[in-house]
Amino acid sequence: MNWEVHKFGGASLAEAKGFPRLHSILAKRQQQSSVLLVVSAVGKTTNALEQVWSGTQDQASQAREALVHTHLNLNRELLQGKSEPGLVELLQGIQIPENPSDQAYDTLVSMGEKCASFLVTEYLKQQGLPAVLLPAEQAIRTDSCWRSANVDRQATARQIATEVARIKAENPNALIVTQGFLGANQAGQTTTLGREGSDYSAALFAQALGAKAMYIWKDVPGVMDGDPRIWPEAKKIESLSYDDATDMAYYGASVIHPKTMLPLKEAGIPLFVNSYDAPERTGTRISSEGFPQPARMLKLRQTLLELPAQPGFFAVEKALPTLIEHCRREQCLINLLQHTADSVFACLEASETRLQALELGLRAEGWRPSLHGGLSLLTHRDAPGLEPEIPGQRVRVRMVQSLGRDQRFLLDSSPI
Repeated sequence: MNWEVHKFGGASLAEAKGFPRLHSILAKRQQQSSVLLVVSAVGKTTNALEQVWSGTQDQASQAREALVHTHLNLNRELLQGKSEPGLVELLQGIQIPENPSDQAYDTLVSMGEKCASFLVTEYLKQQGLPAVLLPAEQAIRTDSCWRSANVDRQATARQIATEVARIKAENPNALIVTQGFLGANQAGQTTTLGREGSDYSAALFAQALGAKAMYIWKDVPGVMDGDPRIWPEAKKIESLSYDDATDMAYYGASVIHPKTMLPLKEAGIPLFVNSYDAPERTGTRISSEGFPQPARMLKLRQTLLELPAQPGFFAVEKALPTLIEHCRREQCLINLLQHTADSVFACLEASETRLQALELGLRAEGWRPSLHGGLSLLTHRDAPGLEPEIPGQRVRVRMVQSLGRDQRFLLDSSPI
């Protein structure tokens, strides 16, 4: 079957005007291919749901009321109130958790994608497209690593094939709508794949379906050689290899989730990053071939950890393997790693909760870690000699590393 997978993010559906735009793009694609659509939560819904999960009683209540109001208004504007009972039933799942555990986080935050996919499916049906909703929990199989679940890709491929075949048997012309970012463990409990994980979801569906192409629709012309919000002179990159796109995403090019490329590379499926404001224009093509060119990537909210060696040992002997094991255990991402004879230095990326658990775990074993947060990691690719700078910021270099085509700078910065 001739499949295309399309992913629309939250920004594209933040306002009611985004839904006709989505319909226009998919109606044309539906004439040429079988279409599967992956959607994210609308606008800043996930941020608001996190406020419901972790905020004070007043903050959580206000965030919940705003979410209900936003989604009901979209329903009334798009569907003239039709299908409202189904939406209201979903919105009732947005409740302030008595125990804000990581599992409760996944259950609560998943409501953003569920409400968005409901609205999109009902709107497309109203516009005459044969949309059918496939809950991602019926297709994406994961472990129980709450908030950042690991996908069982073989089981997921089988489930996707089974569920899509069932839908197509009932409705051969179906345009399938599903949620990004979500899955379920073996017990059927809702899991999430980590923030911005919808791109990865779409790639898993594309691989399982043997799609001819995957499309991500954004508010930018394609993948840029720098974040245009930071570097206004940034230009669109016409083509990238899977490997270059993965590296750029991993080190801060926020257009694509870094895990997205692996399933696509394995299956040889090209990825197109296009602008939903100008769908007729060519965006960025990501495939097995690409042309290296200079680029800048920036990751914020980085933490520098220093771990002194134990007396009588070099840092590489015990401190280094200990730090790596504790980071693995607490799911703290190591973006930069260096050591001297007597200390290990690591640039870490993790939530405050996980960083605190990391520090406590190390101290409980007699180590003396020191942490300094609020840093930025700037990567220059194919740009030798370019000085580290962030427009409008005064920067101080805390670590620097050159490796192959890349030069990375861990920066302490403050407004000029």
